[in-house]
Amino acid sequence: MKHNPQIKKMQGFPDEELLNVLENWQSFASDSVRAALVLAEERGLEIEKFRDAIQLKEVPQSLAWYETERFDQVFLWVLAVLQIGSGVFGYFFSDYPNFLSLLFISLILLLSIASGILLLSKRKLGLIFSGINFLLQVLIIQISGSGLKYFTGLRLGLGLNPSNGDFALFADFGMALRLGQIEAGAQTFLGINFFALIALLIIGAQLKREREKRSAQQ
Repeated sequence: MKHNPQIKKMQGFPDEELLNVLENWQSFASDSVRAALVLAEERGLEIEKFRDAIQLKEVPQSLAWYETERFDQVFLWVLAVLQIGSGVFGYFFSDYPNFLSLLFISLILLLSIASGILLLSKRKLGLIFSGINFLLQVLIIQISGSGLKYFTGLRLGLGLNPSNGDFALFADFGMALRLGQIEAGAQTFLGINFFALIALLIIGAQLKREREKRSAQQ
């Protein structure tokens, strides 16, 4: 416990801040909670009620974004691989009807590859770029067969045809990136990609944990 580097970082904390960490221990990284326990005990603070409460459950592990539950780790790894693979695949199989489409599609593919690489490197920027990348995939808007069709790995969701009010479930696997005419003679279609939405929620949760970790270390 004495070798916990967090103890050195928190030695300047006033008593009130240490007690706040212990009282709200579920919101802080485990290293910060353990350091607060050691420092509070050394200062002779009344911490028995906090110690008992903390021992009711296992103190949570580090809240760094890549050290959370195994499901999140695996999911983020899958997102990284999908983004890299889709970006490389897209350069060979995407359609470029004009220069603007070439420029737009190339930027998206670069974003996808960079997001995956940064995510595998456990960089915060990988979370931010991946969030932007999957944000582009959440909404599906197709007007008279034209629009943006983009997904990396999986497109799973629910769509609506405004002209007749019909709902439809859809599921596509692989990768698609097309700007402009998607399907000749197709009707207007609005939808939401649940896979991209789930990815955004998990990415947002990791960013929140990272902010909490930095706050606990300040």
